[in-house]
Amino acid sequence: MLSLSCDIECRMKLQRPVLTDSSHIDRRRDLFKAAVVALVREGPRRAIAYRCRRRIGIRCVRIDPWTWGVGNEDFRSLQHAVSRMDATSREIQHGQGFAGVAGDGHWNLLRNVVAIKLCSLALLHPSAAGARILLQSKQVQEIRMLKTPWITVAAVMAMPLAAFASSHREAPNISRYPTLDGTDLYMFNSYETGRSGYVTILANYIPLQDPYGGPNYFALDPAGLYEIHIDNNGDAIEDITFQFQFSQTLGNNNAGVALNIGPAGNTQSVAVPLKNVGPVSAGNTSNLNFNQTYTLTMVQGPARTGTATPITNAANGGTTFTRPMDYIGQKSFGTPAAYAAYAGQYIYNITIPGCGSPGRVFVGQRQEGFAVNLGETFDLVDNVPIEGDNDPVYNPPPGKPFPGGLTQSASNNVISGKNITTLALEIPATCLKGAGNGVIGAWTTASTRQARIFNPSATFAKPEVNGGPWTEVSRLGMPLVNELVIGIPDKDAWNSSVPSGDAYFLKYVTNPTLPALLNALFLAPVNATLGTTLTNLAPTNFPRNDLVAAFLTGFTGLNQLATVTPSEMLRLNTAVAATPAASQNTLGVAAGDLAGYPNGRRPGDDVVDISLRVVMGALCYPLPIGANGAPTNLGLCTPAQAPVGNAAFTDGAPISALDFSQTFPYLNTPLPGSPIGAM
Repeated sequence: MLSLSCDIECRMKLQRPVLTDSSHIDRRRDLFKAAVVALVREGPRRAIAYRCRRRIGIRCVRIDPWTWGVGNEDFRSLQHAVSRMDATSREIQHGQGFAGVAGDGHWNLLRNVVAIKLCSLALLHPSAAGARILLQSKQVQEIRMLKTPWITVAAVMAMPLAAFASSHREAPNISRYPTLDGTDLYMFNSYETGRSGYVTILANYIPLQDPYGGPNYFALDPAGLYEIHIDNNGDAIEDITFQFQFSQTLGNNNAGVALNIGPAGNTQSVAVPLKNVGPVSAGNTSNLNFNQTYTLTMVQGPARTGTATPITNAANGGTTFTRPMDYIGQKSFGTPAAYAAYAGQYIYNITIPGCGSPGRVFVGQRQEGFAVNLGETFDLVDNVPIEGDNDPVYNPPPGKPFPGGLTQSASNNVISGKNITTLALEIPATCLKGAGNGVIGAWTTASTRQARIFNPSATFAKPEVNGGPWTEVSRLGMPLVNELVIGIPDKDAWNSSVPSGDAYFLKYVTNPTLPALLNALFLAPVNATLGTTLTNLAPTNFPRNDLVAAFLTGFTGLNQLATVTPSEMLRLNTAVAATPAASQNTLGVAAGDLAGYPNGRRPGDDVVDISLRVVMGALCYPLPIGANGAPTNLGLCTPAQAPVGNAAFTDGAPISALDFSQTFPYLNTPLPGSPIGAM
C-alpha cells in the first residue's frame, strides 16, 4: 500500500498483459491517462467516481473536498508530464532505464511507475493537494514513496527520500540538495552593547559558497520550509518554532529586465541573463533583476499542530521581509562597507506574538564563520592533531608542545574564503524560556513537500509542482554530530529524525568510533615520538557518560533543562551572563568561560578543538569551572580511563570572538565575488 496525503482513494487491480504485444501496454497506459485526466479536471466540491474499463478494474473516487492548491495553470504542466509516460513506458518495455530488469519485471515496473506517477499528478494538481491516495495492487503489496528510491522517473518526477541534510555536506544525500543543507547553529546570550537580556540565534544554510558563484548565486529554496525549534521544558519536543518561507521574483513585474536589441525599427525585447543590470546601493536597488522575500511565522506548540501566528515588521505591521542580494562583487555593490550599508537596511525590528519587547531578524549572505582544517581532517586526519607550541590560548602552561604537532595558523582554515547564508534572530530571553528553569534547547530543520514533479517545460515561475505533507530533510543542533559521531548508514536517518527519537542513535554516543579511529591512526606514532608504551589512546569508560552529558543531557547546574530527556540539541542557560567579546575564551566552558560552548555556541567558540578534546576524554579531567576558576571534577569518568584526555587536540585553525562583528547579526559581511571595482 502506498499512503500519501491525498483525499483520493484509488484501487487498481491490474492484469499483466502479454509483453510481446506492445498494444496491450499502450492501451492500458492510455486508460491510466484518461482516468487521471478525468479525475483532476473535476471541480473541487463534487465527489466523483471514474471507471476506465471493467477489464482492468480501475476505480478512483475522491471522498473529501480539497483543502488547498498551487494554481490553476499547473494542470497544463501536469498534462505535459502525463504525455511523457509514452517514452517512459516504451523504455521500460524494452528494458531501457532499469538495468538488469528483464521479462515480467518490465510490466511490474511499468505498472508501478505509471501508477505512482498518476497518483502524484492527482496529488499535486490544485484540486487534489492535501488529499489522501491509497494505491492497492494484487501484485505489489507495499510501495512506500519515501522508502523506495528506485521509483523515480527522470525528468518527470523526483521525490525526496527519508532524509537529506545538515552540516557542511555531511550526509550522503544532502550534496544533491544544498539549498536545504543546514550547516551551523549558533545560540548565545547577546553580547552586543545594550542588548543584555536577548538571545541571538543564527542558523546557516547552503554550505561552501564560492563568492564568485554566479550568475545565479545562492538563493534559498522557495519550496522549502526552514525552521528553528525551541524546547524550553526538556521533553525533547519543540514548544516554539520560528518558520521561514521564501518567495522570489524577477524585475520588470516578474518578466525579467529586457533590452531592446536590433536595428532601429526592427528591435526585439530580449531578457538579460544577469541578476542585476547596474550598480546597487543602500539608496538605489532599481538595477536588481532578482529579489527574494520571506515570511516569518511563530508556532507555539508542536511545529505541525500548534498555533501559528505571523511575526510582523514592528515599523509597519507588514508580514513580508526582504533579504539582500548576495555580494556579487565590488562593481555591483561597491566596497565591503558599502555592501554592509546595503545589507544593513534589511535588519528588521519585529513584533513577536505574546512578547512584550521587539526582536530582530535578518536573512542574508555572510562570510563563513566556521573554521576547520577541512581537507586534512577528513583525509584520515592527515596531520598530527595536537598543539605543537605553547600557544597561550590553545595550549597554555603547564601544557607541553607535541613534537611535530600543529602550529595555530589562519591558513589552516581552508574554508575562510567561502560564504554562507544566515537566518538570524534576536529574541528577548523571557519570550523563549517559558516556565522552565531558564535553560532552552534548540535545533534547526529544513523540510520540503513529500512529492515533487518537475515541469518538463520549466519556467522561472513554475519549474516544478510540489505537494503532500512537509517532510524533514535536514536537522542540526550541536556541531559535528553527524560528521563525526553518526555512522554512514544512519546519517540520512539522522537528518529526518527528531530529538524525541534519539534513543535510536544512542550507541553512537555511548560507544563512539572516532576515538577508536584516532587510536588506530596514531597509537604507534605517538609511542614512537614520545618513547612511551601506551596501549590505547581512546578513552575506556563505557558507556561514555561524559559524551552523554555533552551531547544529550547537558551538565547539571549549567545547561540542563528542567526535565532531562536524553536528546541531541544545542542547550543554553539564559541566566548565565554574556561574556564580552574581548574576554571570551575560544575553548568555552573547558577553559572556564561558562558563557561559551557547550553552553550555547558563539561565533568565536572553536567547536572543532573542543569536540576533539571532549571525545578523547577531556571531561575525565578537572575543569576550571569552580569559584575563581578552581579545578572541578565532573565525576563522569577518571583520568586513568582517558590516557590522553588532557592533550591539546587541535586542527590548527584558530578562531576568536574578535574575528567577528560585535553587533547583530555578528557574522561578517560576505566576501565579494569580484574583489576589485572597475570602471
